[in-house]
Amino acid sequence: MRLYIRHKIFLLGFGLTLFLVIVAFVASFFTYKNRVESKYDEYLKTSIDVAADWLSDLRAKVESYSTSESRSDVVNYVIDTYETIVADDPNYPKNTSLEEYYNYFNSKYSDLYPSASGGAIIGMSRTGPTNRANHASLRSDLVSALSVADGVLGELVYYDQTRNRYVDIVNTMFKFEDETATGDFPGSYKTLTAEDVKIIDYITSGGYTPLGETVRIYNRNYADGSYLTYYIDIVDGDKFVGRIIMNYDKLVIQSTLQEFAIILASTLLGIGVLLVLFYSYFAHLMVVKNVKKLTKTSDKFKDDLLNNKSLEVIKTNINTHDEIRMLSDSFEMLEDEIISYAKRIEEETTSRLKMQSELEIASDIQLGALPTTNLNDENVLIRASIKSAKEVGGDFYDYFYIDDDHLAIIISDVSGKGVPAALFMMKAKELIKSKLMSNEELTKACFDVNNALIDNNKQGLFITAFIGILDVKSRVLRFVNAGHERPFIIGIKDVKQLKVNSNFILGGVENFEYNADEIKLNEKDKLFLHTDGLNESINSNKEEFGYDRILKVLEEDKDLQISDCLNNMKGELATFVGDEEAFDDVTMMIVELKTPKLHFKFVNRGYDIIDIVNNRINDYYSYVDSKVLSEVNIIFDELLNNYVSYEDKEKLVIEIDIELKDNVFIFDIENNGVEFNPLDTHEKKIKEFDPDMPLGGLGIRLVQKLSTDIKYQRKDDKNILKIKKAIK
Repeated sequence: MRLYIRHKIFLLGFGLTLFLVIVAFVASFFTYKNRVESKYDEYLKTSIDVAADWLSDLRAKVESYSTSESRSDVVNYVIDTYETIVADDPNYPKNTSLEEYYNYFNSKYSDLYPSASGGAIIGMSRTGPTNRANHASLRSDLVSALSVADGVLGELVYYDQTRNRYVDIVNTMFKFEDETATGDFPGSYKTLTAEDVKIIDYITSGGYTPLGETVRIYNRNYADGSYLTYYIDIVDGDKFVGRIIMNYDKLVIQSTLQEFAIILASTLLGIGVLLVLFYSYFAHLMVVKNVKKLTKTSDKFKDDLLNNKSLEVIKTNINTHDEIRMLSDSFEMLEDEIISYAKRIEEETTSRLKMQSELEIASDIQLGALPTTNLNDENVLIRASIKSAKEVGGDFYDYFYIDDDHLAIIISDVSGKGVPAALFMMKAKELIKSKLMSNEELTKACFDVNNALIDNNKQGLFITAFIGILDVKSRVLRFVNAGHERPFIIGIKDVKQLKVNSNFILGGVENFEYNADEIKLNEKDKLFLHTDGLNESINSNKEEFGYDRILKVLEEDKDLQISDCLNNMKGELATFVGDEEAFDDVTMMIVELKTPKLHFKFVNRGYDIIDIVNNRINDYYSYVDSKVLSEVNIIFDELLNNYVSYEDKEKLVIEIDIELKDNVFIFDIENNGVEFNPLDTHEKKIKEFDPDMPLGGLGIRLVQKLSTDIKYQRKDDKNILKIKKAIK
């Protein structure tokens, strides 16, 4: 996905905002922590002050009260009862129900608890009149003290240092108004755990010493973390006076501070959002707007360039003094360079097109010097192909009759490429042709051509060449191979390369004596000649096409027409080379010696045999008038169509011989079908009309009209038609 500059700027601003929010949350956390600690200190100081005031008030009241009215009797009563009765009582309930605890302590401290009947409390028999009223008054004072200090739970306890216990005297949670009291029962005690002892051992002094007593302060949290608890012990020397336990709702503190943190974070988040918007707008004004200008001008310049419009430098009109202005100046400099480059390209293209046109003309001239048509007469059939690596090349081929019985066949390859090679090729071709046409002996002609090419050859060019003279009557080929690739002989049974004398190139060494070779070609032999551009062509793996591949293609195609053979060779080469660029000219030529007769034999009949026969006739006798060939095609179309369509024999064999002699075509057509004379059927249909007569036979009338003579005979269980057609 493409990220434009405005997107990147937005993401950068968003990242900064996110960082700011994280910092805000971290700051809120530490602020929260500090506020909590501060609140804890505030609660601690308040608790100590309230406890000290309350104890001071309690002492004053104790001193002023009479024995019967003193609330201190409640304390003494509980402590004494604990020490003398409860402390080591084996009947003390452990891990039992709340009701059993209540009943136990009610039995020990009966005048602090309501009677079973709910009546008045019976006075104590020990230290004086202690009753529920004194206990309730003491509890009320503690509740009042808690309300001043925002406390939740308050207790006045006695600490049994010997047994590591504390005994509950007054607990603000204890109520007599319910049917069953709740909270810690007066007189009940709790054994301190190891953690409790540890807390007591590590006393934290708050620095307050009201009434001259030492104040020991420590805190412990409930397991669920819902309350903050301060234990405030009042001691007089080694004597434990009492403990006030102050509970504060911790969740209230946390909730308040969390609200503060949320407000702080929300504020910072809002500031961050505004910062992003401002940052994005600022970036748009300073960057995106100018970048859009650059994009617009560059797009217009590109469109002008693609549409071949007149080019000129387009000003962006950016007046900032930053990197965008530098980029704008670079764009304008680039446009100026592109305009200059485009002008140079246009001039070079014009020059190149002119040169290309001249090369194309040179190529046309060069190709025009080659034979313009394939040779096809009663003696030979020649097909050739040339493909230059550049516009013009150094390969050439030629064939021409020296006299009625002798045909010159030439294929050559000039060293080098391009125009110099093409000019040298033209010179060599004309020299060779002029020497052979003057009936000069072959080796002498090569001697003279060699010396002529050396003369005034400053570029040091030379040619390889195969120069042969074929006697079309005797089929004897006399040739000189001057350093060229050896030709292939394509026979009826096999394909092989000619063995040749070793001769030097033409245009290499002055006065070189050349040796000629001679071979008699068999009937139906074909001669395949090529330049080294064929066997030395390479593919992407740097492998050469090679002689083995040439031989393989020729063996596979030896029974085909020479035009098909030539096309298949070009196709195999193109497949082998692939996309590799040709580095040399490729020239090929096939010479087929014509036989007196064409012969066909078809074992499997089908309508395709009609095209096979007619295509071969048209190719082999292409020098015959096209109207005559068209009429010959009609004759075979009618006859072969009848054989394929109406012959009942399952394994039908058709044999055809075609000969052109003294301007007369002679056709012999045989088949091993059921005896059938189409001429008789035709005569009957002409003389009389029989509705029950089978179809067919009328086409023979057209065959007779197009033929000079036609005869039928049944011989050796074969139907034989002999047809003659004279060439007018």
